[in-house]
Formats: sequence, structure tokens, C-alpha cells
Amino acid sequence: MNKKNVEYMLKGLIRACIVTLVGMIIFSIINFLFPASDGFRDMFILIITLISIMYGAVYASRNSRKNGWLMGLIISFMYMAIFYLISVLAGREFALVGKDYIRIILALLVGILSGMLGINI
Repeated sequence: MNKKNVEYMLKGLIRACIVTLVGMIIFSIINFLFPASDGFRDMFILIITLISIMYGAVYASRNSRKNGWLMGLIISFMYMAIFYLISVLAGREFALVGKDYIRIILALLVGILSGMLGINI
């Protein structure tokens, strides 16, 4: 990977984080007005996570025009690492539980597929 591709990956990662931030702010406002159950909250967080990864991976791979699956994989891995670190800093347990592994696998798969999609659009 050359310097330009790394730049596209970082821009894609930043864009994914911004989408997540906006989504979480919207969800916080809605949850304040209409409290949601834990199941709904977990599902919403998963959906926002996957949409963010998809957007970041498509952006990066579309601009680089090569190695889309790899760019998507790296972006999703870095995104999940950042997401996990922020969760731990916010007071979550350091250990991963079963649903966390499923979330990570889904994120990696969505990243890979979105990277491939970004090359072809």
C-alpha cells in the first residue's frame, strides 16, 4: 500500500467515526425523549456501527481503486478497535463476551464486502 492509499483509509476511518458520532447523538436525543429497551439499543448500535464501517470502506476503496477488500478489512478492524477502546474508557468491562465476537465478525465481513463494493461502483 502506498501513501495515498493510507491517506484514503484514514479519511474513510474518520468519516466512519463521524457517521457513528452523528448516529449516536440522534439516538441519544430519541432515547431521552422515548426511552428504549436494552435490546433495541444494542440493535441500533450494531446498525450504526455497520453503516459507518460500510461508508468508510466504500469511500476509501472507491478513491483508491485497488485492494478494496483489504482496505475494508483494515478500516473495519481499526474502527472496531477504536470503538472498543472508547467503550472501555466509558466504563465497560475490558473482557469481550459472546455478542462482542459476533459484532466483530459482522463488522469485518461488512468491511470486506463494502471494500469490494467500493471498487465496483
